[in-house]
Amino acid sequence: MIVSTDNYDIYKPKPGTVFTSAQISEDGKTVKLFWKYKEGRLDIDLNSPKFEKLFPIIFVEKLSLDSKVMRYSTKTLKQRTFKQLLESAIKQDFPNFRIALYSPSLEGEDCNINFIPGEFPAVGKTANFWFERFKSAIPEKNSRMMSVTEYVLFIGYVMNYLIEEEKMSSKLVWSFFCDDSSQIENYSDSKDLIYDLEPTGSRKIGAFFDLANTSKIVCADNILSKFASFSKFMLVSGSYNESGKAYPICSIGKLNSPDSELNYSVGLFACDV
Repeated sequence: MIVSTDNYDIYKPKPGTVFTSAQISEDGKTVKLFWKYKEGRLDIDLNSPKFEKLFPIIFVEKLSLDSKVMRYSTKTLKQRTFKQLLESAIKQDFPNFRIALYSPSLEGEDCNINFIPGEFPAVGKTANFWFERFKSAIPEKNSRMMSVTEYVLFIGYVMNYLIEEEKMSSKLVWSFFCDDSSQIENYSDSKDLIYDLEPTGSRKIGAFFDLANTSKIVCADNILSKFASFSKFMLVSGSYNESGKAYPICSIGKLNSPDSELNYSVGLFACDV
């Protein structure tokens, strides 16, 4: 990448980049500065339509204790547990945030992160790998591994979208997300069973993709303190080789080995608006 300036001293590299070299023109009036993104930085214009498409905003402000998803009278223990978590998350007045539309895939020997459809999900990495890589992906947007609170809000947002915008019954939505996600995602007991990883961008649910197929790694936070013991990282949802009844999209479990390679899991990305 090249930037020209008449004054080298006032030039400031874009966030997430490092200066590599400079070249002075023959007349001495212009300096060409060469810079590159730091390792792990996503090469994407944050003001582009592509960025808006690949990293949609989760409008937490649209969720309230009076939202349609919260009006439902839960019927099972899993539903009650998730509703408690969602209520607690809503009460935190959490700001809007962005997610990645697709599960991450990796490219090249440097394991550069992509969020594009039609790729092999990047299973086989550790929780710590994703934690560090996400931090460097879009640093100016405070990119990070999604927290449990953000995950609960994200799933609550999707559920509410299905009820309000796509007019699905609350009973079905709560059942599909909390009791048996094999009806809507890639699990070992799905009706259209393939018993293999599907490419990224599969199984659209509302406006979103890849809600299962692989389990997802997230960061624990204080929302869990009332409900169960927890570790630094948690696993949410389930993978293609697991039952959609045992590990529905709303499931949350402990991950005790942050340095173990997880063959059926990927990290879950979030960043600021």
